[in-house]
Amino acid sequence: LAERYSVSRLTARAAVQELERRYLVRRTKGSGTYVAQRVDYVVSPRFMPWSEMVQKAGANTTRPIVSSKVIRASDEVSQGLGLEKNTRVVELVRLGTVNETVANITHSYLPHDLTPRFAELLTTAGTDLIPVLRALGYRPKRSWAHVELAVPDTEIARALNVEGRPPLWSVVHCIVDGSSGRHLVLSYAWNRPDVLRVRFEFGHPAIPIFPSGQNSSQNPG
Repeated sequence: LAERYSVSRLTARAAVQELERRYLVRRTKGSGTYVAQRVDYVVSPRFMPWSEMVQKAGANTTRPIVSSKVIRASDEVSQGLGLEKNTRVVELVRLGTVNETVANITHSYLPHDLTPRFAELLTTAGTDLIPVLRALGYRPKRSWAHVELAVPDTEIARALNVEGRPPLWSVVHCIVDGSSGRHLVLSYAWNRPDVLRVRFEFGHPAIPIFPSGQNSSQNPG
């Protein structure tokens, strides 16, 4: 870049850093710098499975399971799922990729007695939980969500293959059965903002929605 545009290496490096700050390019350790293709990660009452969300954006995805085990729920997980302390739950850890880039890691917790056919259904219905829950006869819907930009621990940063510990989108949410109200899943997700563009959607907008950086004052009617 420095040679092509007849600028110093320092200027070229600063320009690339600014493009990276705007999520227009993405650096991959040991590989290089690439044009960023970001996918919308929508937080709304309507819950869309990971694979459907990424594929709808025209990208390829995988959702491998890192681990699956039965544990005693922590106080926080017990409270989130409406369970008594130390109740057994299934802890499921999955990665989410977008065009072969690891973009998401999710720790999900489900009541142990909810999933007698859990392993079988994960094999036949894929690793997205929504189709599995529907196969079990539930009507899953998101009851609440907490979203913030937060600094991950080193283990999460390493799993997402990011340098240092940059701020990531932390999404904690609970899925309940739309018929009975029973708590089904409590999930803690970490998402790379250079790959996923987190968006919030509630209700139906009564005004036109403009692309980022525009507003109605720029388009008087």
